[in-house]
Amino acid sequence: MAQPNEISALLPFSDFPGKKEGDTPRKQGLLSFLSIKIEKQSVQDANPNRVLQQKPATKVEPKVYFAAERTFLAWLHTTVTLAGAAIAFASFADEDPLSQLYGIILLPVAIVFICYAMYQYNSRSIMIRCRQPGPYDEMIGPNVLGIFFIFSLIGTFALKINGR
Repeated sequence: MAQPNEISALLPFSDFPGKKEGDTPRKQGLLSFLSIKIEKQSVQDANPNRVLQQKPATKVEPKVYFAAERTFLAWLHTTVTLAGAAIAFASFADEDPLSQLYGIILLPVAIVFICYAMYQYNSRSIMIRCRQPGPYDEMIGPNVLGIFFIFSLIGTFALKINGR
């Protein structure tokens, strides 16, 4: 018959920071009701001759974290370039407010790019920490950002043509 500590060792929350070695599920606090319920159900359903096996720990290599950071830094580089161009257009424009509008149109695009980069980096780092198998690629986001950027450029050129 399976021992309570063997069953609680298989649970995903069995190695939280407050747990001491030799603790029974009743001493574990807030999650104890869940582990006791699982323990009772598992003990009733368990075959006494069956040995409980733990899944081997999956090791995440540091290059996976570094690849996510490199991608994030590449997005930040693009964002800084767009924001720098937007600020340059707005600050070096003549007295004409239409010229300043070019930079004002481009600045929200840079803000959307940085928000997307931060969201994507956070979601990928959570997936890596939780050792989820993937997929780690995003097909829709970069396309939407590219279309958004193209529409801002078209809007800028339309203002330039109509301003003459």
